[in-house]
Amino acid sequence: GEKARQYQVTETLILPQRHQPLEVRLANAQYNQPTPDERLTLITCWPYEDNSHRAVVLARPVEEAAP
Repeated sequence: GEKARQYQVTETLILPQRHQPLEVRLANAQYNQPTPDERLTLITCWPYEDNSHRAVVLARPVEEAAP
């Protein structure tokens, strides 16, 4: 619905991409796949003026305190 949710960053990764073997690139692609748990996944190129790596930021929901 329209309920606000809070997430906490739990992992940040810088993954080599350019000139990597297929196995490495496929392993990096796992972050584009659905997951069994709730999370936010942000993926971008890194560094910003190049695309040799992937920056991945994972965030999980913050549990709400009981009233």
